[in-house]
Amino acid sequence: MSARAYFFFLEGNMDDAVTALGSVTGVRPDVAWGAAPWFGDARFLGAVGAEALAEAWLRTLDYGHDLDGDEMRERFAPWFHALDVVTGRREAQLGEGSGVSSFRPIREPDL
Repeated sequence: MSARAYFFFLEGNMDDAVTALGSVTGVRPDVAWGAAPWFGDARFLGAVGAEALAEAWLRTLDYGHDLDGDEMRERFAPWFHALDVVTGRREAQLGEGSGVSSFRPIREPDL
């Protein structure tokens, strides 16, 4: 599945790439799949859709693994970075006054 995610990236299909990586991360969260070089690549972060990234995040939870802990936070750091980039891009696209820029999570994740 991780190879499939990379092939999607190479084909320019960033939404399928991130959802495939979300699936494999959900199965094996003990592996830092998000550390793949392409996952932090500007081409990926500039093109992946917010909806696809949200779906990928949900897929990381599909198997009920305990994701709380320092090691998991470290493994998920690239995912948090992707979320920050895509959210920032989305806020810029929507513009001021949309209400999106004023949204902040109740608690910032501990990285």
